[in-house]
Amino acid sequence: MEGVIELPVSEVAERSGVNRGTIYRWWPTSTDLLTDAVAFHWDYRMEPPNTGSWEGDVRWVMTEVSDLAGESVERAIMVAVATGQYPAFNELIMDAWRGSLPQWFAMVERAVTRGEVRPDVDPYGVLTLMMTPFMAMALLGGMGTSDPQRLESMVSMILRATVADGLPLSGH
Repeated sequence: MEGVIELPVSEVAERSGVNRGTIYRWWPTSTDLLTDAVAFHWDYRMEPPNTGSWEGDVRWVMTEVSDLAGESVERAIMVAVATGQYPAFNELIMDAWRGSLPQWFAMVERAVTRGEVRPDVDPYGVLTLMMTPFMAMALLGGMGTSDPQRLESMVSMILRATVADGLPLSGH
C-alpha cells in the first residue's frame, strides 16, 4: 500500500530469533515496534558529544555523521525522509530530531560559554551545516562520505565560520 511502511512482525521475530508472541507482547502494533526502533536507533547513534572543546565536538559530530551517511540503513532512512513517501515514518524521525535539539543546542552553547564560539552563531544553523553535506552525499550514492580530506575540509569550514574572533584555528 502506498505510503505505508511494511514491517511484518513474523519477519522481525524470525530475524531476531524470538517467537512472534514475544514481539506482540512488547509491541502490540507494527507502529509501536517502529516507534521504539527509531527511538532506540536515534538515541544509540547520535548522542551529542562533550569533548571539552568546540573543535573536538565539531570533529566528533562530522566524523560520526560521515560514518553514518555511509551506511545502507542510514541512507535508506534519508531516502525515505527525503522522498516523503512515508509521512508517519517522517514524523517519527522528525519527532526524534526535535526531541534531541536541546541537547545539540547545549553543545553549541557550551562552546559559546567557553568563549570558543561567537555568541551570534545560530545553533540550529550550525548543526544543519555540520550534517547536511554528508546527508546530501549519501543521497547521491554515498559519494565522498568517507573521504578524510573532505571531512577535514568541512571541519575547517565550520570552525572558520564559528570560532570567536581572536582564537587560533587548529591545524589538525
